[in-house]
Formats: sequence, structure tokens, C-alpha cells
Amino acid sequence: MGEIVRLGIQQLMELDRDEHIGVGSYERGDDRRSHRNGYKSRQLYTRVGTLVLRVPQTRDGEFLPYWNVTSAVRKLLCWLLQRLISREYRPVK
Repeated sequence: MGEIVRLGIQQLMELDRDEHIGVGSYERGDDRRSHRNGYKSRQLYTRVGTLVLRVPQTRDGEFLPYWNVTSAVRKLLCWLLQRLISREYRPVK
């Protein structure tokens, strides 16, 4: 369960960085606002255990994944991911 949550969070951060930069990995374009600049390792403590995340960075240093905004957002996203994974989530009709 923890690995699935970690992979989901990791993918969301990657997509968030692509949006910040303006182009995807290995893409060129006039919309590029920065460049990828590796990762930094961070731990996230959740109900499913401690997750070791690779937080993406950009060369301009202005990228901050939405995941780092507030603990309330983290708790909400963990709750949603857990419900989706366990299929307890039922969409509102």
C-alpha cells in the first residue's frame, strides 16, 4: 500500500514540475520557463508508513511541489489516495 501511495505522489510531483517548466521531459519548446535540476530526497510520514520521496527540483529554484504547501493538503491527498486504492471511494452522482 505504501509503495502505491509513494508512486502516485511521485508521479504527481513530476507532472507538477512539467507544468511549472512548460514542457515535458526531453521536449524543447518556446514555452520553457526553466530546466530540470535533479531531485532531493525527503521523507513523508503517513498512515501507511514513512515514504521516501524524490522531490524534483528546477534550475531556477522556484519550483515548489503542491505537496509541500500545507500539512492539511497532504492529509487530504493521502486520505483520497487511500480511499481510491481501497475502492472505498464512491463518486457522487
